[in-house]
Amino acid sequence: MKKLVMAGCCLFLATSLLSAEERGEVAVGAKAPDFTVIGIDGMPLRLSELTAKGKRVVLLFDRAHW
Repeated sequence: MKKLVMAGCCLFLATSLLSAEERGEVAVGAKAPDFTVIGIDGMPLRLSELTAKGKRVVLLFDRAHW
């Protein structure tokens, strides 16, 4: 679970630095594009590897307005 949370945070940071054109818009309900992030253990974590194992992945985006 920690890996998924960290993956979501890394994805949020990576995509927040890119423009909408660079990110490529994905329609609601469409299959997510494959991506790789570095987990909290320092190892790469790939979306396609998780889904191939039958795991469900939930990405949580929190803007964290303090």
